[in-house]
Amino acid sequence: MLKKPPGAMLFTIISFDELEYYFKFKRYSEDTFSELLYESQPMPKWTLSEIERIHTVVGGNTRIISFKRKINREEIVEITRKCMQFQTNSVSKDPSFRIIPGYLCLHNVIVSSTTEDYHRIYLYNGVYAEIIYKYETRKFHSVNTAPKFFSSSEVLYFYTILRDFYVQANQNFLL
Repeated sequence: MLKKPPGAMLFTIISFDELEYYFKFKRYSEDTFSELLYESQPMPKWTLSEIERIHTVVGGNTRIISFKRKINREEIVEITRKCMQFQTNSVSKDPSFRIIPGYLCLHNVIVSSTTEDYHRIYLYNGVYAEIIYKYETRKFHSVNTAPKFFSSSEVLYFYTILRDFYVQANQNFLL
């Protein structure tokens, strides 16, 4: 019999210049998704691909927030749509404002995107999924197509702590 996996840990990466919009998004996300679980310290600056650099400004600040409510993996499409809507409404005041939603599960970390690339998997409604980390030999390893942001020790540490919490919270399911 097929078994549904446990819910995944939702997180968002936020790149910004204007702190005001970061706090607005935090309030919005708590109202829309769930209460916050973890909020990172300031992280290394988010990096853009060469193509994205042509059209997008990079924010000087990056933070990651995770949420208490677990999500079904298919929810990432609707969550991405809501994040893109908030981002579109904020970008006129902070052109660098960018939200990258994703989720963590037992074996990997996935981020969503609205642009196609050879290493992304199309979900539906214009949303793609990209594997960032694989959990092998008792630690996360970033895949070679992951943005450089994910190879930083601070970011890896955040996701390792988040995975530890995830494993603890799902111990009954994983046995």
